[in-house]
Amino acid sequence: MLYWHTHSLNWQLLPNCFRSSANSPASSGSATVSAVAQKTTMAKKSHFSKLCSARAELPIFPSTFGYARTFGFNAGVKTMNKFTSLLAGVAALALSAGASEAADLERIVADPTYAATISGGVQFTWSDISADFDGPDTGELGDWTSPFGEAAVLWRPSGNFNVQSDFAFHSHRLDFADGKNGPDGNIAIDQWHAGGVAFWRDPTMGLFGIDGATGGIDIGHAGDVLRVGGRAEWFLGDMATIGGGVGYHNLDFGSGKIDIDGVNVNAFVNFYATEDLAIKVEFDYASLDFSSTNNCEGPCPDVDGDMWAVGGEVEYLLRDMFGGSSSLFVGGRYAEQEFDISGDGTLTFEHAQVFVGFRSYFVTGGSLANHHRTNTLDNTNTLLEKVPFLAY
Repeated sequence: MLYWHTHSLNWQLLPNCFRSSANSPASSGSATVSAVAQKTTMAKKSHFSKLCSARAELPIFPSTFGYARTFGFNAGVKTMNKFTSLLAGVAALALSAGASEAADLERIVADPTYAATISGGVQFTWSDISADFDGPDTGELGDWTSPFGEAAVLWRPSGNFNVQSDFAFHSHRLDFADGKNGPDGNIAIDQWHAGGVAFWRDPTMGLFGIDGATGGIDIGHAGDVLRVGGRAEWFLGDMATIGGGVGYHNLDFGSGKIDIDGVNVNAFVNFYATEDLAIKVEFDYASLDFSSTNNCEGPCPDVDGDMWAVGGEVEYLLRDMFGGSSSLFVGGRYAEQEFDISGDGTLTFEHAQVFVGFRSYFVTGGSLANHHRTNTLDNTNTLLEKVPFLAY
């Protein structure tokens, strides 16, 4: 039994004498692990080369054939032991490399801590107006220049629970197209909010929570804005994040003279092309139901509105600059505001937007996905803040 067992082991090792480098351990994606894997492959070749040389030098005669089998068996066992030890080292390095960011995430979640985000930039918008009834001066409305700034601070009191406070300001300045002019010349619309989010988040799985904000829209007539809602996100490993939310909003102009309420919906997908590059696609919708106590000649018209936008953003993490926790982002958006006016018809505003900005993350580190999943959330409403509000 021992004779045939050692004989079998001896000849199972023989094919390794003729294997090419194609059978070397696969790269784990880490430079360190790859280097160790190469050393493992070279060590394996060296051991088997010695074994093959030893076999080649042994005389193949009946009197020595048993010795050859025994020598092959012993050398093979020693080689396999060393090879197994090296493989264990490679596996340990691979696991440690893959677990380093997970360990960092666990540390961030386990320890109560703070985090913050600040961003700013400028947005350019080109707007058209159209109507299916007589009255409005249709065609090109003009172009807007909109500087903006946003800031948020996050507190983790314990575990996975997070509390965030945030502020945003978007100032839209319209330069009317030739032949068009507003009642007071060029228009300025300031839209802002101060709000917060309370949410549960596991950086390896996803999040869910509630958000709210109070703010204003100043179109020459100041309006108060209140909104509340809920949100959720699902983290698909290092590949992508899927998220969305739904909420209620109320806009009050003139101390109740014009009251607007409705629902808003948001959905997005963030693709992580690399650790430093994210591509985001987003959709937003909001309904507007007007009620008015203004002095109208006869009954005030019934007005309903629908607003929607679709856009994208590319964000690149400047890993070698500003401490590795700042990014540049650029994007675009198309939006429509459609108002159905009873007795008249439909009035529509169309907007094409491009924007560019700079964002800094504080406390959190690592990849762009790690920043997104451990730092603050975006609590700025696209249709009530980022797009010039022309419903009043």
